[in-house]
Amino acid sequence: MNITFLNFYMSSLRNMFLLSSIAIGLVGFSDRFSYKKRQLVKIFAIGVLLMAILMGNTSTNIFKEIHLKNMNSDELTPSDKIILEQSRIFPLFAYTYSGVLAVLIVTLVLKMLKNLHKK
Repeated sequence: MNITFLNFYMSSLRNMFLLSSIAIGLVGFSDRFSYKKRQLVKIFAIGVLLMAILMGNTSTNIFKEIHLKNMNSDELTPSDKIILEQSRIFPLFAYTYSGVLAVLIVTLVLKMLKNLHKK
């Protein structure tokens, strides 16, 4: 049986983690700019974080759909069954990380709004 969709999913999750790392780096780097440019960099970072969440959730939905179809296949070898059974936990990682990123986005937006009212 062909279970290469697991490679697709792992690659998509890796891309989600890399995108979010870039966005977090941008937030940290934004302190080196003036106030207006700092806010623009943070807005861009929020956009990248949203893109990471979208990428993770979209690939997770695709993975779950393909996973469900393959679990009922008659072509599964015993090792394929073990791999597919173990891979059922992967969406939990993606959803948890998406939740962490959502909390980060809310924190950034609230901090930006608080700083906006100070000015």
